[in-house]
Amino acid sequence: MGKYWSADALPRMYQHQLWGLIVSLAESKVKKDLLYAGTDDGVIAITEDGGMNWTQSDHFPRHT
Repeated sequence: MGKYWSADALPRMYQHQLWGLIVSLAESKVKKDLLYAGTDDGVIAITEDGGMNWTQSDHFPRHT
């Protein structure tokens, strides 16, 4: 916990994967049951009910 790995620390697979590998998991310190999971294919999955239902996003607005 508390360690951040560089992007090149993860080996890249040269085969097609059906599912992404979770490389980051974070829970909210403010809202119970809110979790974020980041995968190696650029998707962030979000649940607000402790994992019963998930939504996925691969597009994020750019803040400047």
